[in-house]
Parts: sequence; structure tokens; C-alpha cells
Amino acid sequence: MPILYSFLYGTNAYSAVFNTTTKAVGAWEALRVEAGIGSFDSRLLEGYLHQQVGDLNVMVSLRDINNDGWTFDANNSLNLPSTYDLAENGYGASVRIRYGDFTLAGYSALLDYAILSPNPTVNGPSFSQARRQFLDAGYQHEFSRKLRGQVNITHNGYVERFAEGLIRADADGYLVEANVAGEIGDNINIIIGGVYEEEDAYYAVADVAYDTSTASAYWQLDYSPTSWIKLTGGLQLNQPSGIERDYSPRAGAVVKMNEAWSMKLLHGKAFRNAKLGELFAVVPGIIVGDENLSPETIQTSEIQLSYAAHYSSASLTYYQSKQKDTIETFTPPTALLGFRNGGEVDFDGLEFEFTLHPTESLEITGSLTRQSSEDVGSGIEDFGFAPDFMATLGVSY
Repeated sequence: MPILYSFLYGTNAYSAVFNTTTKAVGAWEALRVEAGIGSFDSRLLEGYLHQQVGDLNVMVSLRDINNDGWTFDANNSLNLPSTYDLAENGYGASVRIRYGDFTLAGYSALLDYAILSPNPTVNGPSFSQARRQFLDAGYQHEFSRKLRGQVNITHNGYVERFAEGLIRADADGYLVEANVAGEIGDNINIIIGGVYEEEDAYYAVADVAYDTSTASAYWQLDYSPTSWIKLTGGLQLNQPSGIERDYSPRAGAVVKMNEAWSMKLLHGKAFRNAKLGELFAVVPGIIVGDENLSPETIQTSEIQLSYAAHYSSASLTYYQSKQKDTIETFTPPTALLGFRNGGEVDFDGLEFEFTLHPTESLEITGSLTRQSSEDVGSGIEDFGFAPDFMATLGVSY
């Protein structure tokens, strides 16, 4: 999958995409089949095949997992005992084909599952079905040894049937991203790109079809004038359909004072446009969206002092965040669930993290965090659900 926007997301960002490689596959790996059993009469069957012939690399995997579900016991409205099994059955297939600089990746999954109805003691569970499809085509090109470009075209599809198919919801997302990245001079790296994203959805019960789109452009440059300092600057332009454009800057500096001590200064802004459901959802008497929702943003500044040695490391970070127009839920007069923009919430926090290696096989990690918050409009302190104080401790041997 292409990485979208994440290079501009800093502390407290709402979302990002991370790519993790757990194993580098060799030129040939034979068919592998796995089976398993578990609680609630769970059954698992999984198959994997990978083969490379010349420049052609193919990977295929299949997965089938089923379980009878946990048992729900309750008394119905007549005070008679009722027992339901909340079963779940899932099937999935994925494929990745790579030929030279071209890559094609796809995924399809089907899930049948039981969920409790709004009044489970009367109606029991209802059975639903969800299907998800993903397809991504990519091409990479090296302009020179230090400069490369990449283009990705992605489709995400989602279909869900609720209550034995009586309620249907369909959604499709399309994304095109192109960027150029590399080194353009001595100690200067740059990335420039653009993204266009479109989402279409249809909700059968209300007979409502809706769509939204977002175009964005971004750039980031980092420069190391000396061996002990690195400077970073970037900007992202977001233009959602029907909404005023937004600019998300980022700037940073990393200073290495000596072999053990370093300091980091960062400032960044993150942006999230409202989702389709938050904008257009209409389930009479239950959910209602708001087409006039503004995007939510958060700006964060932080300073960090770090120490790193062979057997230990530690860091102390102070940060300030301003969160504006947060999309929150509430209960409107005509439905159970609605969406609206909140005001501004300011955060201040101090965090200490450490890692110790008393021996080669023993690792101790921990952190202490103190955070305060205030709703600017009401003056209420300790606003939201984040804890004021948090401590963690871990031991690995």
C-alpha cells in the first residue's frame, strides 16, 4: 500500500498508514498449509504459495476461519430464558504480483456474523454479511540513482447486509497518488506529491446516494548543513469538495550535541476531513449526519531532550497541542446519534521514557506522562477522556 500523508503527521496525529515487513521472501517458497482449532469451536485453515520466475514474483494466500461464537443467555420480555450463539464465519484471499517496476496487489474477504439487535431480549440476534475488496496497482521509476518516482491507483470496496439482507449499505473509494522523492543536492532530500481521493456510497433503506472527494498536494524537504544538525520543513494543501482549503505545515530541527545527547524541536498540523457516515448517514430515528461538518485539525509543538548509551536510553518531552473542530457525537432531538463540531481543546503534557539493559538478555522499559487539558469555550479543565497521569513498566527477558 502507498503511504498517504503520514510524513506530515506528528505527535497526536489521528491516523497514518504504516508498512511493516515481517519477512523477506526468497526466490522460492513452496506451498504452506496451516490448520488450527480454538475456543467456541473455532476452526482455521490457511494456505500460502509464493513463487518467483525471472522478474515475475507471485504470492497467493487463502484463509478460512469459522467459530460457533459465544453463547448469550438472557430472559426475554415474557421473563422466559433465551439462549443465542453468536457465530462468525470468514473467508479471505489475497494476491500480489510484481513484475519489474510494476506491482498489483488485491484482497477480498467475506464475513458472515451474528450481532445482537437493538432489543436482544425480544428479537435475539440478527445475521449480517460484510464484503471488503481492495485492489492497488503501482509503478516505480528511477530517474537517477538518487531520484525516483511512484504512482499508485487504489480501489477500496465495501458492501454490508444487515438483518438478513433487509438493510444494505455499499461504499467505494478511489485513490490516485503520485510522488517524486530523492536527493537533489549535497545533504538535501525532498519529496513532492499529490493525492486525489473520491468516495461513493449508497444506503438502500433511506434510498440515499452520496459522494465526496478530496485533492491534496504535499512537499517536504530536509537539509543537514552540518553533521550535528538536521532541518526539516514541509507543507500539505488539502482541498475537500465544497469546503475551504486547509494548509498543514510542518517544521523541525534535530540537534546532536555529542555522542550521547540530542535535542529535537517539532511543530506540525494534522487534518482530518469528516467521513461519509458523519456527513451523510441517514437512518430514520437512529443516526443522522451533518453535511456542514468542518474538518478537524490539531496543531502540536514539542521539544525533546534525549540520551542514548550502549546499555540505556531516556528522553524527556514537553508538548502543547491545540485541537479544533473535533468531530464528536451527541444525541439530537430526532435520532439517537448525531455528529457535530466541537470547539477548541488545549493540551499540555510532559513525558519521560526510558529503556535499561542491566544484562544482555534483560530489558526494562517504562514511561511517566502528566497531561492537562482545557476546553477553551467553557473553561472546563481535564476535558475529555485522556488520563491526567499515566505510568507504564515493562520487563523483557
